[in-house]
Amino acid sequence: MDLKDIIVRPAQSEDKMAVLNFCQHTWVNAEDYVAQVWDHWMADSSGQILVAVFADEPIAMTRVVQLSEQEGWWEALRVDPRYRGRGLLRCLDPAIEQYFQARGISTIRCCVATWNSAIPDIIQRRGYQSINCYLKHSAQAIAAPLRQLSQLQESDCHTVWQFIEQMQGTSALFVCQGAKWQTLLIDQLQARLRSGRVWGYGPQQELQGLLIQSHLESADSALWVGYVAGTTEGLFGLLEAMKHLAFHLKYPEVSGFFAKTNPLLKLLDQAGYCASPTDEFWVYEKQRC
Repeated sequence: MDLKDIIVRPAQSEDKMAVLNFCQHTWVNAEDYVAQVWDHWMADSSGQILVAVFADEPIAMTRVVQLSEQEGWWEALRVDPRYRGRGLLRCLDPAIEQYFQARGISTIRCCVATWNSAIPDIIQRRGYQSINCYLKHSAQAIAAPLRQLSQLQESDCHTVWQFIEQMQGTSALFVCQGAKWQTLLIDQLQARLRSGRVWGYGPQQELQGLLIQSHLESADSALWVGYVAGTTEGLFGLLEAMKHLAFHLKYPEVSGFFAKTNPLLKLLDQAGYCASPTDEFWVYEKQRC
């Protein structure tokens, strides 16, 4: 195979079978999620699947997404096992760069599982730097009243934004969907307040903890956490209340990716959340010139 014979183009519906066939062999001991989200991704105008084609057959894929005006996400690099180690990512690189450049995106992020030891060197050579590590935690829903937890309204935006700035400054990241991180800006906060996805914890309207719900790209099987913040006391109370909220919203559990920082990890353990060691991810970031 000569790399000059590779054609890179946006994916087409008829590429699905070939791509999913080689995605079955992505990992030896884990199932690939691409089959679950392919149709959703193809219909999602905020992103684009790119495929590398050889002899009229897709042999590699990746996906690029515009998350906000200036932020993008790169994900799902997959290569047919028959063609690994031949530099196919170099063929995809120009199309990835062109996608982000055409949209004026200046910040690109991606995430890599900590057990995937081959990828960090590849993306670091492309200018990405690790910024934080996140670990998935889950807890079973518990039937209990929603004490001190209330759904916030758009009219609460100023108070909530001040709380976020007080807790984490203006550069906080949140999981906007599935496993995609972006900067939490006030317009995203307003949108989630309008959709009823922001919850405040605290006694007598005093905000001590904050939850922003997110969602999965496949079927939601849990109350998915996009962002949490709070005082030490407020965070513990919030983590407990989130299990009650999951039951109230008819989810069997609450799950999310939480930054591997103290005291958050200690509070998660105290609140009965279980970590999933195979779902630990480094988030990487690249600033385009």
